[in-house]
Amino acid sequence: MCFCSVYSVCPVVSFLVPMNDKHHYQKKFERIAEQTLFPLLDPGTQSFVREQAGRYRFTLQELRQITEFANDLKMWGGKQIEQLWPSIKRNSHQEIQDVRQQKKLLMKHIGQKWQQQRQQPNRYHARKEQRQLPLKVEVSVAKKEQLGLGFCPVASPKTRCCNLLTLDAVDNCGYGCSYCSIQSFFTGNEVTFDSHFGEKLKQIPIDPERIYHIGTGQSSDSLMWGNSNGVLDAILEFAGNHPNVILELKTKSANISHLLKSELPPNLICSWSLNPQTIIDNEEHGSASLQKRLDAARQLAAKGSVVGFHF
Repeated sequence: MCFCSVYSVCPVVSFLVPMNDKHHYQKKFERIAEQTLFPLLDPGTQSFVREQAGRYRFTLQELRQITEFANDLKMWGGKQIEQLWPSIKRNSHQEIQDVRQQKKLLMKHIGQKWQQQRQQPNRYHARKEQRQLPLKVEVSVAKKEQLGLGFCPVASPKTRCCNLLTLDAVDNCGYGCSYCSIQSFFTGNEVTFDSHFGEKLKQIPIDPERIYHIGTGQSSDSLMWGNSNGVLDAILEFAGNHPNVILELKTKSANISHLLKSELPPNLICSWSLNPQTIIDNEEHGSASLQKRLDAARQLAAKGSVVGFHF
């Protein structure tokens, strides 16, 4: 393996670093690692990244990039970062002057290998269906300063937008979908309910002459929590009081028991994000199976509710 026409693979060169400098960087590493995906890596990969960081003195941005590469490679199921990591030696055609130059070449090489893996088609091992349990979460209730209601993040005067308003009914999600942007909104496994959510909904100024489209699926799955802390009751009451509001509950769950026993306003839409079962098994960890999602939609449709699907 080589990553440049003038460099070849060999055992990694060791560098002598003063002990006090090593100790200083070790403390720095532990501090900056918490700001990256390092805690999510396997123990073996953590040890490898920590060793390389001690050698090359990664900055926060470099460590963030390395850990993102490592996490992606793990999810993609191909060669891991330890296997793609190159070793370099001094070559007669060009001198490697210092560690910084080596680090620059290493980062370039790993980035190229990551990009090559990224462009490969998805690989899933053939196996029987094996549903994974939801991630472990810590649920808490707190009074939020304000209600999380705003325009969809991609809305702008330059886009053809549906003018969706997003309502943060719950902060953070218990599912582990590999591609989900919620994981970049919140850190850790703490899921938070607003103790005054229902009261805040009643205070939203709604113009009765205007049509609104409000969705609750941006900050958490809309149905996986059921009616925990009265969240669904508050949403149903709000929708019932404002018939000009199209209220959409987007989900990957099949937890519809509370909706089945409740009176549903006609302006409520329950919609499901759908993928082939292979994608659900490998990417949407902890979520309901495709068949359970379709069964849940069928039951609500039979009850007279409007249902929808996102592909």
